[in-house]
Amino acid sequence: MRYQNILAVALCMFSFVAADNCNDRFNPEEIREINDIVSEYNVSSCIAGNIFDYMKETQKFSNGDGLTEKECDTGCRNEAAAKLNGLDPSMADDFITICYNQCYLSNLKPNNDNEPEDKTNDFEKRGDTCDPISKANVAVVNQNVKYGFKQYKDKGKKKTALSHVNGCGPHKSVMGISNETLKNNSLLLTNTFLPACNMHDICYTCKKGKSICDTRFKDAMISICNMAFSGKANKSKNKSCKTQAEVFYQAVNIFGTKAYNGHPVNTDYNCAACGVKVIKNDLVKTPFYKA
Repeated sequence: MRYQNILAVALCMFSFVAADNCNDRFNPEEIREINDIVSEYNVSSCIAGNIFDYMKETQKFSNGDGLTEKECDTGCRNEAAAKLNGLDPSMADDFITICYNQCYLSNLKPNNDNEPEDKTNDFEKRGDTCDPISKANVAVVNQNVKYGFKQYKDKGKKKTALSHVNGCGPHKSVMGISNETLKNNSLLLTNTFLPACNMHDICYTCKKGKSICDTRFKDAMISICNMAFSGKANKSKNKSCKTQAEVFYQAVNIFGTKAYNGHPVNTDYNCAACGVKVIKNDLVKTPFYKA
């Protein structure tokens, strides 16, 4: 009997055994979902059962109960330690990321008081100033930084909206997510999404329409996920990346009104801030890096 048990475990590890040998706690519908996990992530039925358990258990963090960022992170990690033992650490991190972001997303609350104003840029002091386009120059300094995105720099005598770009959010928070969280939590892909954040900044600054800017932002992040994590081997990474894209999209959708309604520059197309051709035609809708 002892040898039969050892054989069953060994077979399960290589997915040669029926699901009920290690997943007999599940009903037929759950077994179908587990088989989908086996196919999608190329893991054994035993491991797939553990992943199913983890994702099902961590749904309790996504009930909008007001959990903090730290509580989401701690809860997801503790459940992973209990249920994802034996899973490849990199893949386990991907599922922790999915859990964390779903938890954070479900607990986002529309409270504009949490959206601090960024008053560090001197554009705030001269929002009505109309600098001549002839004295502005936005130039490409690198044709292909990553994933084919270009890098731009303000080189003219007068600044443009490009100088207002500060990446993924203001100094005190990043689209509703505190800077402290971003610095301390390696799960968030802010550097990966940087080109999309830059585009979103320009789109907001030049007042292209909040919903249009937010939708472009989400589409750009999804596109980056598909470029950064392509192929079968990166399925879990791709999924975790897209859950993060949804978090960032919902954050700007909920918290971004104050940022959009700010008046940092003169948006008239006859003025340098938004009237320079490359900004008006390209950077309001194309992800890019800022030098």
